[in-house]
Amino acid sequence: MDIIKTYKDFIKINESMIMNNLSLDSIVTLIKKECMDFLSYVRGKMPDDIRHKLIYRKAQRDYGEYNLVKSSEGLERIAPHSSYNYHNLVISNLDSWSEYPKRNKSLVGATYQRASGHLGTNHDYLYLVIPYDNTKVGVCMVEDFWESFGKINDDINRWIFNIIRIVIKNIDIDKDGLNSNWNQLKYVLTKLNVPDEVKEYFSNYNNELTLLDNIDIELEPSRQGFKLVYPKDIYGKLVNNEVWMEDNCILIRYDKIYPLLVELNK
Repeated sequence: MDIIKTYKDFIKINESMIMNNLSLDSIVTLIKKECMDFLSYVRGKMPDDIRHKLIYRKAQRDYGEYNLVKSSEGLERIAPHSSYNYHNLVISNLDSWSEYPKRNKSLVGATYQRASGHLGTNHDYLYLVIPYDNTKVGVCMVEDFWESFGKINDDINRWIFNIIRIVIKNIDIDKDGLNSNWNQLKYVLTKLNVPDEVKEYFSNYNNELTLLDNIDIELEPSRQGFKLVYPKDIYGKLVNNEVWMEDNCILIRYDKIYPLLVELNK
C-alpha cells in the first residue's frame, strides 16, 4: 500500500509543513508501524479517557478526517500571530536550542484541548496530533510559548523585538529582510555596536561576548524551564503545555477519534 504520495498531492498546513489526506485503514497501518507508544497508551481507552492527555491542534479550516503531516524541506514557518518574526528566527538558530525542533520548521500544538485554542484564529476544527515514536518534542512549562520565558520578565516576542529595535534605531537597514532572513539578523546581532540601553534587558550582560552570544545564554532552554521529550513522555503526563515538533506526525479530526480507537482496539 502506497501511503506516502508525491509532493503535488500534499497541501500546506503552514509554510514549513505539508500534508495529505489518508484513509482510516492507511492511518491505522501507519500508527501500528510508527506510533507504537501512542497505540500502547490508547489501547482499551475511549475518547473521554484520553481527551486531556494527548496533543491537540485547532485549525482555521477543515483539513480532512485523517492526515499525514511531513516537513517541507527548505521552507520556514512564519509566526502567524506576531507582527515580527524575530523571535522565531532567533530561537530556531541559537546554539543552546540546537537539539530542539526548530520553531520555524515545526507544527505547534498543546496538551489540552482548550489550550490549543490560542494556536489558530477560527477554532471550528480540532485535531488530535500523533507524532512518530522517535520524534523530538519541545515542551513549554505553560500553555503559551511567548509567556514561557520567566527569567526575562517579559514575553519573548516583545523582549527580542525591543532589543533589535534599539540596536537598529539609527541604522538604514531592510527591516523586512531582518524579519525573514537569518543571515541578515545574525549580522545585526554580532557585528553592530550594542547600546547600554540594550544591556539592561539582560540579567548579567557579558561585554566580552557578542549580543547574539548573550542572547543565547539568557534564553538557554533549561534555564527558562523548557524540556525536550519524546511522545511517550507526554501521553497521560502533561496537561496545559504548548508543544512543537519538526518531524512527521498524524492529524486526526476530533470527530474521527472514536472510529480510530475502535479500529486500533480490534
